[in-house]
Amino acid sequence: MKRAALLLCLGLMACAMQSMEAGDDGTVGNGVSVRAEPGFAQIHLAGMRYWTQHGTGLDELAFYTGIKDGQPLFRTPGVRIGEMPVYRARMTPNDIQDLVVASLGKKKMQNVRAGPLRPCPFGSAQGFCFDLTLANDEGLEMRGRAIASARGGVLDLLVFTAPAQFYFTQVSPAVDRIFASIQVK
Repeated sequence: MKRAALLLCLGLMACAMQSMEAGDDGTVGNGVSVRAEPGFAQIHLAGMRYWTQHGTGLDELAFYTGIKDGQPLFRTPGVRIGEMPVYRARMTPNDIQDLVVASLGKKKMQNVRAGPLRPCPFGSAQGFCFDLTLANDEGLEMRGRAIASARGGVLDLLVFTAPAQFYFTQVSPAVDRIFASIQVK
């Protein structure tokens, strides 16, 4: 019985996973588009949109776009929407960085810490970047990178996370190229 349930679950996940061609422009929401890198697939599951090369939990580039005042960055299973920290249009880049850290904590990530903020282009808009260190809910050491831009009171945020030992180093150069390819309409 357990095996049948596992196969059904895997089959449903495969339906939500879609391969991409390198160089494809992917619209990720709120007028934001990025260029795909080789080996990535996009996953749309339970309202979440992210890209991965190796699979869920191994490397994930999440797209949180069009976040309006009073909304959380994302929904987390098992956490009521009222318990999630929310974006406020008046937030500074430091506040948004703290929001990302707090939100990842609600997603059961542990010891989430953000590195120094730095200005980064977000397409034609001004944005900011920061690195992350964290551990998943099983204690696996992870690293991450985030890029964000708040325009007209609306937040667009891309967050990459992967295990620190192998996947982060392997996938982060491609993610940096994706970040550099951001276009904003």
